[in-house]
Amino acid sequence: MIKKLLNYLSSFKFCKKHTINQIPLEIANEEKIVRSIFSPINLSKDGQKINTNSFRPPAGLDEISVNRLDYTSTNFCKQISKKNERPESDRSYFGFGLLYANEIRDADVDIVYSPLEDNKFHSDIKIGFTVVKGEPLPAEINFKIKKLASSAKLFADPSPDSRTWDGSVVE
Repeated sequence: MIKKLLNYLSSFKFCKKHTINQIPLEIANEEKIVRSIFSPINLSKDGQKINTNSFRPPAGLDEISVNRLDYTSTNFCKQISKKNERPESDRSYFGFGLLYANEIRDADVDIVYSPLEDNKFHSDIKIGFTVVKGEPLPAEINFKIKKLASSAKLFADPSPDSRTWDGSVVE
């Protein structure tokens, strides 16, 4: 009960270590980066692994939205994820995929800080290719996306319908 109360209260705290104005523009290699994972579209058939769809940009874009977990909380990230779920179209919030910034760069892609008005912790993974609807991705882009998906660690939310993150520490 106390853990749930603390988790709930921490969801109102936007930044763990710094004020929003102190978030560095440069993303350090050791930073934890989280991607919202939705079920079933972002999971393998057995639901145990993150599939490549999780790191494929939408048509017309060269970017995948993520959050800088070192500067915010899992509760805030969950609330952002819940705003983006669409259960009626196979997009129910499931949990997070965790990558360290160096793992993103090891996949030969970049990560850039791109804060939004309602999310100052937002960043984008840039794959170096703008996806065209209905056209297959080049092999080298598919390789990069597969590397991101295989490097990401899946954190399933044990209580996806609650307002707070009640799972294990995301690290």
